[in-house]
Amino acid sequence: MNQKHPFCKLSTNRKYQKQKFLGLSTNRKAQVSFEYLQSYMWVFIIVLVAIGAMSYYGLFKTDRLAGEKCNFDANFFCHDFVVMKTSADLFDLTLLLQNNMDSEIYLNQTRLYDIQNKEISCVSFKLYCRFNESTHYIESTPSNAMSKLVDPSKQWIKTRLCRLDFEDCNKTLINNEKETIIVLLNFSGVDSDILHTSLGRVFASVYSN
Repeated sequence: MNQKHPFCKLSTNRKYQKQKFLGLSTNRKAQVSFEYLQSYMWVFIIVLVAIGAMSYYGLFKTDRLAGEKCNFDANFFCHDFVVMKTSADLFDLTLLLQNNMDSEIYLNQTRLYDIQNKEISCVSFKLYCRFNESTHYIESTPSNAMSKLVDPSKQWIKTRLCRLDFEDCNKTLINNEKETIIVLLNFSGVDSDILHTSLGRVFASVYSN
């Protein structure tokens, strides 16, 4: 009967213990890796929730930091402007524009658009020349209709500053948010039937009265 040498038995035990140790080591590493991933997964979720909350409250809106402005082409210079919310879905727009051309002009028609190029209709439009006068020179009802001369004694001569009032315009605005309004002006010389077009853009905070 053959009997195993004690060294062979010892070698077998060592091999078993080594395999057992390696198995425990592998399990321990897997557990550590899982705990590591689990810890950082919670951090990742918290970061995502924080980003979502900041986005919801508009903290990533760059237009909050942008300055208000009113720009027209070379035909007109915008001196001042205001967007005033008058009700839940109506607002007024006032512009002070200077005639930069070399001659007197007549304003034939006005149109307003939002940033998506959707037309904004207002109940009325009135032009005051000069800007601080109490009676208007031209009016349109609604605002995008052809203008009607109200006071022939008034003029929009070169370099004169006039006031454009758009009243009860149909768009829902948010208080203290900034809004972009595109202004289209069709005009001609007082003795001419040739129409010209000027384009302006107003980027302004919304106020409420």
